[in-house]
This record gives sequence, structure tokens and C-alpha cells, in this order.
Amino acid sequence: MNFFDVNCCLGTPPAETPYNFPDADALLREMDDVGIERAMVAHELARAFPVRGNQRLMRELAGHADRLLPSWMLNPNCMFAAAEAKDTLKQLDDNAVRMVRFPSMPPYAWAMAELLAGLEERRIALYFDLSPGQGLNHQPVPEPIWPALHELAVTRPRLRIVLFARKLSPHYMHVLGLLRSCPNVCLDLSAMQYWRATERLCGSVGPERLLFGSYMPIYHAAQFMIQILYARIPDEAKAKIAFGNLARLVGVTG
Repeated sequence: MNFFDVNCCLGTPPAETPYNFPDADALLREMDDVGIERAMVAHELARAFPVRGNQRLMRELAGHADRLLPSWMLNPNCMFAAAEAKDTLKQLDDNAVRMVRFPSMPPYAWAMAELLAGLEERRIALYFDLSPGQGLNHQPVPEPIWPALHELAVTRPRLRIVLFARKLSPHYMHVLGLLRSCPNVCLDLSAMQYWRATERLCGSVGPERLLFGSYMPIYHAAQFMIQILYARIPDEAKAKIAFGNLARLVGVTG
């Protein structure tokens, strides 16, 4: 079965891990070892320095477009004017970026209207990491994020939104409510780490809203691949979660 990873990073991670990926070749070796065909890739440097980190990412991914797709990190707090959002959108176009990532902050639709409208128009997916802070802390997701996310998804119904946090299980009803009420919201399945999470979510919202993510190098990909491979769901549903749903989301064929 082919796997398409929605969540991995190059560079030195914010928490200590047994390994990291200083360059694209190191990441590809790990992907080959565990059996991942493609990945959406961000750069850790972009968490603190978005412009420098995204530029570094594009240099690292050069020559690997068939397997590694860029996922830019953006800081909406830096985009105070429509002109700045316009410039960012042009850079996304110039670099063929199909997914961007936001930090953990309430995504108020009215506070970054120009940027969000541009992402929606271009069908660029928004990967939203709800985790407070960095590293492996499992603090609860701040409550103001949930109504803001719902407002964003309803206000921008064509904006493709992917949710993730290091542990979303305590917020199961919030997540389930968003998935049920907002058809443009998907979930990185690695955020739900509990027994039979895949089966339960498939039964509640269907497999089409679930994506495979590894969160490498903080976690190891194998544990989330197993979560899909050994799930008690049809093989067709496994294939959608492992590869097909993300491929459709970012416009990848094959």
C-alpha cells in the first residue's frame, strides 16, 4: 500500500529525538526504509523564521519534486496589510506550494481575510497545528481555537483545512463536531492516539476525511502506518487514508 505523509519536517526538531533529517536525502532514506512514497514537507527553521525557513526548504527539496512537496509555514501576525498577503500569495504561486501551515493561534477569519481568500481561491490547503507550544507537550488545545475554527470553516467553505495536535483525543467531541458540520475540514489521523481510533472515526465521518501523518522526526512513522494497515476497515478505506485523500487534496496524481 502506498503512503502519502501530510506532516514531516526537515531540520533540527524543537524536542530531542533519536534522529532528525538535516536534508532531503536523509528524509528520503527514512521514507524508503518504512515504505512512504510521498510527503508534504516543512522546515523546522520556518517555525521561528518563516521566510528564511521556507527559502531553505525550497533549496533542500530541489530535484525531489516527484516525492517531496513543500508545505510552507506562515505567520499571519506578520501580515498586517493586504499588500503583504498579496506578496505571500505570489510567492506561493511562484513556488507551486499546495499546502501552508499556521502556528497555534485562533484563526479568526476576519483578521486575515486577504490571505485566507487567496488560499481559498487557489485551493491551497491549510494545515493547522493546534498544539500549544513546541516539542512533545500534550497540553489541552486552548478553548478559543474551536469557535474560531468553526467560523473559519463556515466562512470559507472552499478552504481546505487539515487539523492536527500532538494529542487531540481529549477533544474528540470538538473534532467530531467540526468534521460533521464542516465538509472542508480533514484530520491528520496521528492526532488521535487511542485504541481503534481509525475504526471509530471511519464509522462516525467516513474515511474520506482522514489523512496519514507521521509527525517525523518527533514520532516514528511506523506506529501510524500500523494504525491504518491493521484497522478493521475495508482495504479501499485504508487506501484512501494512506494516500488517496491527501493526493486529491493537494492535486497529486499517481
